[in-house]
Amino acid sequence: VQTCALPICSVDPCDDFYQFACGGWIARTEIPADKPAAMRSFIDIEDRNQEFLHGVLERARSTPGGDPLLATLGSYYGACMDEAAVEAAGVAPLAELDAVIAKVKDGKTLADATAALHAVGAGALFSFGNVQDSKDARQVIGGLDQGGLGLPDRDYYLKDGFAEKGLRKAYARYLASLLVLDGRSEAAAAKGAEQVIALETAIAKVSLDKVAHRDPVATYNRLERVGLQKAAPHFAWDRYFAGSGVPDVTAITVASPAFVKGLDKLVTATKPAVWQTYLRVHLLGAVAGLLPKRFDDAQFAFIGMLTGQAEQQARWKRCVAATDGALGDLTGQVFTRERFSAAAKQAAEGQVHAISAAMQANLDALPWMDDATKQAARAKLDAMTYQIGYPKTWRPSELTIGAGYAANALAARKAERARLLAKIGKPLDRDDWQMSAPTVNAYYDPALNGMVFPAGILQPPFFSP
Repeated sequence: VQTCALPICSVDPCDDFYQFACGGWIARTEIPADKPAAMRSFIDIEDRNQEFLHGVLERARSTPGGDPLLATLGSYYGACMDEAAVEAAGVAPLAELDAVIAKVKDGKTLADATAALHAVGAGALFSFGNVQDSKDARQVIGGLDQGGLGLPDRDYYLKDGFAEKGLRKAYARYLASLLVLDGRSEAAAAKGAEQVIALETAIAKVSLDKVAHRDPVATYNRLERVGLQKAAPHFAWDRYFAGSGVPDVTAITVASPAFVKGLDKLVTATKPAVWQTYLRVHLLGAVAGLLPKRFDDAQFAFIGMLTGQAEQQARWKRCVAATDGALGDLTGQVFTRERFSAAAKQAAEGQVHAISAAMQANLDALPWMDDATKQAARAKLDAMTYQIGYPKTWRPSELTIGAGYAANALAARKAERARLLAKIGKPLDRDDWQMSAPTVNAYYDPALNGMVFPAGILQPPFFSP
């Protein structure tokens, strides 16, 4: 007689149905060393999609020429995979940004540097981007929010529990390691890390906590450009917006006016040398994956502590993800050619619309909803948009791909930020996709009133035409 030692064999489903249903899988499943979590279906599909793109990109890399789309993908992926060239380049690709940071001495030059860092994905001081106007969702305006922290939340700086203290020490070691790799002595790096954490702690103190930050009414404040300048007069907003490529932006909502006022005090109270160190580590943190392995390893050691991920992903996996992130409409085209046909798209659209029709029928029959509410619900359902599989029109890539991976990646980031900021002041484009077709995800967007199902998630076991 065989005995069963798994939890599923000894649990009564009437006592613990979750353990009865899932206990066996939990007991048998080991979290992969290169992932922070294990999950059936999602991760299985992600791995399959990634393996498919890996094969496509390797072939494109090794056989240049022919299809221009594949040639572009192969060049970008190949530059990422060329670790020898990345090592040889060192931090030279950051020279232009370094020069901007080195000039910081006041609110004007700080604004110049902030705009330059935001263009490449470094979250210094605050965040700024395009948002829907909460009081007229058909329009796109500028949105300024709190930011500027290296740790995930303000509470990590302000609470003194065992976990928070330990994480702050680890963060200090991480910042110091970046500065040492960047050429500073151990002592100078330790001092620089201490100064950065002190500055970020001051930023955390003027930041909303995560509960207040979720309040959609309190975080909608149409200060506009003139009000923003009044709230923070020591930061050169004209130079920031010009450097961001939107010199004429006027319509701006601010999530926390108190944050903007508090940040303005730090502009003059913080020494230029401290701002320069702060900006430098935020830049290095944002581009560590584009730099030699020593930078990437230093960052992963800290991220692994945050997430529990034991091992860094293989280089090819990171390069596949990076290529999809930079050239998503190109990877989307090659993915859907073989993994999500026009027939599959038609079948998925048919199912989604059938569900919407069923919801319409349910609305008509609901006994607890009054007629006025039903009418509003029908109007919302009728206005819902559906992004199924892949976009109606693929965006062409205008990037010129060279041999330098960091240069390619920085150019891609700048181009995407410029594209998004250019939406400010224009009517909302409800057909614009916010993720690539191979992505394993799906969501309902309440602001857009849209359902999104990329081809990446419309795969077995979730979907089959």
